[in-house]
Amino acid sequence: MTVPPTLTARIDWGNDGTFDSGIDSCAGRVLGGSWRGGRSADFNTDATGSASLILDNFDDRYTPDRNWCDNPSFESGVTGWSTTAIASLTAAATSIAQVTDSAPSAGTKAGEAVLTATLNSGVTYPIPYAFRAGVTYAVSVHLKSTAGALTVRAGLASSGTPADLASSGTDITTSWAAYTFAWTPTADRTDGVFFLRTTAAAAATVRIDAVQVNPASSYRAAALATNPIAYWRLGEASGTVADDEVGTNNGTYVNAPTLGVAGLLSGDPNTAVAFAAASSQYVAIGASASLALGDTFSYACWLSVANLTDYHVLWARSGSGGAIFYVAPSGHVNLDAALVGNVFSKGWAIAVGPTYHLCVTKAGATSKLYINGADVTPTVTNYTIVDSAAIPARIGADFNFSLFASATIDEPAIWNRALSAAEIAELYAAGTTAPAANAYIAAPTK
Repeated sequence: MTVPPTLTARIDWGNDGTFDSGIDSCAGRVLGGSWRGGRSADFNTDATGSASLILDNFDDRYTPDRNWCDNPSFESGVTGWSTTAIASLTAAATSIAQVTDSAPSAGTKAGEAVLTATLNSGVTYPIPYAFRAGVTYAVSVHLKSTAGALTVRAGLASSGTPADLASSGTDITTSWAAYTFAWTPTADRTDGVFFLRTTAAAAATVRIDAVQVNPASSYRAAALATNPIAYWRLGEASGTVADDEVGTNNGTYVNAPTLGVAGLLSGDPNTAVAFAAASSQYVAIGASASLALGDTFSYACWLSVANLTDYHVLWARSGSGGAIFYVAPSGHVNLDAALVGNVFSKGWAIAVGPTYHLCVTKAGATSKLYINGADVTPTVTNYTIVDSAAIPARIGADFNFSLFASATIDEPAIWNRALSAAEIAELYAAGTTAPAANAYIAAPTK
């Protein structure tokens, strides 16, 4: 019998999410392990290309509920955890220790934190990754009480700016339970800490396990990487201002569209806006030279229509020859040069209910329509889009307020160039792929 060969492999994972070489410690996110065996006892009997390779991650003991190089599941002790007080965030805890216990399916060990009767007594764990401003991070942790008060919260914060934080919203119980929340840093942070603290002046003994922190979505980062002229997430919970992520073309919600509805991105807690044609609701964007893009531009958004009776206007610039991108009552996606003609009017038809990613590009005589990342361009009749700095724009309404959307619209953005097919496919993929559920930070950022 032939002994199966052994291949020892090392993968070096850099902090920017790329694979690097020459990193020799856990600080460099090293994954050490061995690949072993074929699918049969005699490796030589495996057909070419069919041998199975099993990864023994013996260095970091990674399982789907634990994390690489870091120690939020306490399988290797309490390294990294601290009882030291952080200004305005926690008071010192008595101790943090490894115990034999665990949340469901999370190894055999857990941490036990003894919190004093001082308000905000707690433990912390510094996270060795950078967090980006405006990116929402989803947090999950398992907790249970073994003694004392139940008024305990988990959270994520900047240690240097304690007001920039988010935390779980309910008291813990005496049984293991998962607690989730989301944090969106107000600025780029390199001092993120996970914390567990009391919210009343009462002592508590708490067990903690299986901490996970994941970026909720990569769509915002993917969109900003393409350098849009303007990008509105439409994620406001209240108010009348639709923030432009680029920062130069904020919009105004008109006639009270419904804010804070479920967003259309996969795995992203950022919300969207529902517009009702019957109430003439839309986003008004003032005249701006940066939006005077003429005959070369791209526009994209996520959309779910409520009916096929209204004209669902996604983007409009006023005046003869201005661009208007909309879904007609037939369900077809149209691009018009207003009051001049249809650039295309029999575009791919959509249905009521599903979520779609729509993108139109125009570069002179070349116009393209993409639905869900695929090129579905219909017959094109070229008309030149006319623009000027004095022309305002609208999301959800046409230029003369005769057509309004009845739809949920999310993440609209506009560019001063024609996006490539590859860029559009990447945007669609970023919005439909939920973050890896079991990574400590699924896509580390600088």
